[in-house]
Amino acid sequence: NAAVNSVLFTVLATDEDSGLAGSVKYNIDEVIPSDGATLFIINDRDGRVSLIQSLNYTYLSTFYRLKISATDGGGPTYTGPKVLSSATFAFITVVDVADLNPRFLALPYRGSVEENTLVGHVVLTVTAIDQDSGLNYAILYSIETEAQLNIHGLQAFATTDVQISITDINDNAPLFYSCEPTCVQESQFRGEIFENSAGTIQIGMTVKDLDLNGQIQLKVEGIDKDAFSVIPSVTTSESNVQLVVIDPQLVDFETKEEMVVQVIATDMEDNTLTSIATVTIKVLDINDNSPIFPEVTYELEVVEHSAAGTVVARITATDLDKIDQGKLTYSLLPESIRKYFNVEPETGTVYVTDSDLIDREVSPLYSATLQARDTANKTGTTVLEIHLKDINDKAPFINRESYMGFVKEGQPFELQIQATDADDPNTENSQIVYGIVHSAYSDNFTIDANTGLLKNRGPLDREALDRDMEGKIVLNVTATDKGTPALMTTVEVIVNIEATDLDQAIDFNRITFSIREGSFGNFLIRTSADGASYRGNITVDPDVELDYESAHKHFTLLVEAADLSQSTATVSVKVTVVDVNDERPEFGPSGPLSAPENSTVTAPLGSFKATDKDENHSLVYHMVSCECRCNASFKPCDWMLLDSRGEVSVNPAAVLDYELCDQVRIEAQVVDELTEKGENNSVSTGVMVVDIVDINDNAPEFIKSDTIFVLLSETANKGTSVAGVTATDRDTGQYKVINFKVSEVKYENTDSVIETFRTTFEAVTTQQKDRYVGIIQDVSTLMDAYFVNGNGTGITSASVEKMLSDPDHYFILDHYRTKLKAAKAMRSTTMVTTDNQRGGPVVPGTNKYTMEGANPVLNLNIDTVTDLGFDEDAISVRSLDDSMSLQSEKDGTMMEEEEEEDDDSVHIEPLGAALAQRANKQTKKDAVSSEMGFTNPAFSITEL
Repeated sequence: NAAVNSVLFTVLATDEDSGLAGSVKYNIDEVIPSDGATLFIINDRDGRVSLIQSLNYTYLSTFYRLKISATDGGGPTYTGPKVLSSATFAFITVVDVADLNPRFLALPYRGSVEENTLVGHVVLTVTAIDQDSGLNYAILYSIETEAQLNIHGLQAFATTDVQISITDINDNAPLFYSCEPTCVQESQFRGEIFENSAGTIQIGMTVKDLDLNGQIQLKVEGIDKDAFSVIPSVTTSESNVQLVVIDPQLVDFETKEEMVVQVIATDMEDNTLTSIATVTIKVLDINDNSPIFPEVTYELEVVEHSAAGTVVARITATDLDKIDQGKLTYSLLPESIRKYFNVEPETGTVYVTDSDLIDREVSPLYSATLQARDTANKTGTTVLEIHLKDINDKAPFINRESYMGFVKEGQPFELQIQATDADDPNTENSQIVYGIVHSAYSDNFTIDANTGLLKNRGPLDREALDRDMEGKIVLNVTATDKGTPALMTTVEVIVNIEATDLDQAIDFNRITFSIREGSFGNFLIRTSADGASYRGNITVDPDVELDYESAHKHFTLLVEAADLSQSTATVSVKVTVVDVNDERPEFGPSGPLSAPENSTVTAPLGSFKATDKDENHSLVYHMVSCECRCNASFKPCDWMLLDSRGEVSVNPAAVLDYELCDQVRIEAQVVDELTEKGENNSVSTGVMVVDIVDINDNAPEFIKSDTIFVLLSETANKGTSVAGVTATDRDTGQYKVINFKVSEVKYENTDSVIETFRTTFEAVTTQQKDRYVGIIQDVSTLMDAYFVNGNGTGITSASVEKMLSDPDHYFILDHYRTKLKAAKAMRSTTMVTTDNQRGGPVVPGTNKYTMEGANPVLNLNIDTVTDLGFDEDAISVRSLDDSMSLQSEKDGTMMEEEEEEDDDSVHIEPLGAALAQRANKQTKKDAVSSEMGFTNPAFSITEL
């Protein structure tokens, strides 16, 4: 609340100098935090620090640190004019004042309380804070004011709404029942499942909560809970309960023959209301174990260039299946590794294949997969990391064919000799000792045995040399490693001693050489006498290393020769940089590739791409590792092979299965076999990803469930759901889609004879997450044909059979069959509405009534779906509209199609009421009720 432009404090600095040097000016150099730089200002003359913007305890910083400097006017010193200054720090603490209203937290407030709750029960708590955090005055919730007044003299307050709902009391715990056939409370259940199999386990369990709208949470506990889950996990009031295997690997007969879990049902509204049921699962045995190695990875060592047949290690696997004990066979993968190492298939002994190829300087590490296969072709693998131990097989390499140095007589001489050794840098095999081969003038020089720095031992005198040597001393310098046996390399070093007097030079013809242009700082030229003439020796600057891979591969030097009279001549010298294989290969982008599962293609899928800046190179590829992504994590596998050319192909011995692993990651190393200097392998490894493509290789699988018995009413509506089946498919995408079809229906008639019948049901496919459900529905109807005499008397079964075989009825029966076909086409069958029953005599064996008390008289059922041998025709269809009755001239027999009457009109003929419905439906083309059922044809003979 400090006023803007108010002075906060004053700083004072003194200077004992006089005049301008004693004058002091003040400045704020720094404010922390930095956003406070605009809040303060200092008078540069009197040091008063003022506030130029408002402070805010709540929204700005509560603390500031000011760095204030005092600077004099400057003046002369012993070292020249100078301005002197010093600095101090000021600390400002902002004090809060009451200027903000309190504020409620966690809005809105909603609470609930059960009915009949005792007085004094806490329903909910509201919380408010004083936004003036520096003061934090007490807040009184019983009144609408803060305990203190704000800076404006007003009471600070805040209000909020609280909503409280009254809820029902939940006092019943969920209980478990066994409902086969009737529901009985139970706490012990049993089930069984084959080991390592997924799916549901039928345990005949039902859970119920007697509370209204009770929410039940189900979970699995117990020592074996990690292998199972329960469905549903949440349900209401009542539900069947099944166990689901979520980790088939834990369902292992070799580990446990019987597993026990507890299913806990908890009322989600009151977790103290719980019930526990124990489920015992019997695990059924299958041959399911794969070979297992004791270690995931083995770190092995073998001396490079060991003789073929040298044993690296003997590694064996175990198999829990007794049938496989002692019958495992071993192989080394990928196939490309077998030219270096292999394994005895019966014993698991890994040995060297080719002594010459296992060279540590080419590849210090080989990664292979050792596979064990049992009699059921189940495999287990482990990774072998074979490290090559170094031997002293590489002599030191001196990076120049010769060295040349120049020194003026009497002057010190230094020349750096450099050598490298490709052997293991951590051993004596690569440690180099430098020396000088004894010669006539070798005692005039010394060389540092560790660094290779060549120096002269004393002054060098050109006149002390044999004149025929023309001022040149030739030394042989050696680079020897410390290995056993020690290997040595020798290089020639020429030291040119330049005269500093006229003892071996002639003034009037002395010539000096210089490079006028084109060197770019890479070359030097030194003048030396060559008999009666002079020579300019062009050398590479010792501090420069030419790089063939750079932009400059060719140099054109303009060399000038000048005598003492400054007469000159020039010549062009072309220098070509010759490539030395000194660059490491580099991997470029590779992949991704793809391969269909179950692939038998042997052609390469693709290849690694690596480049080498050296013109002369020979790249060889080695596999470092091969890993498969299975269940979102990578593990070693042998699905891919890599040849020396970098081509990636499918391992013929492996079976690619998308449902097991959906991706392969290959790590490779590339080596330049022609490397002359430096490391020969890439700095980083290359990685190739191969995506496994799913194919439709898995058939749908029905999820096992107990047989479903359905009681279907004969008056069930068309489209009624009868039952449901569930299936899954391990494939993905379009290959996972499942369609259901009813392929066969068998009926059991009243004589308990089972026969195949036409399909009266269909399956409608629906999807629930990753499962498909086939809903079986009623889709077809039956038609009953009633045979009666003209006077309404029923005809016996024997009489009908006799009539059907009588030639006198031939034409009538043919026409009758045609009409039945027409009736089928017009969807006119004996489906009857269940909501339009009349009073009167009941039809025996049914709940159907007819106007005249008529009922079916014969155990005869005619299927309208069956082909009767005649095609529908318009005349037959119309004839049904005109008359549904045909009368035989011989005995007056009528054949009628019965349908229930829709009106109350009176009919003369005994079956008139039934026949009248056909005429009414002709004017109601779409009036067939959706509530239909089959009439029962199995009735005894009665008279109308």
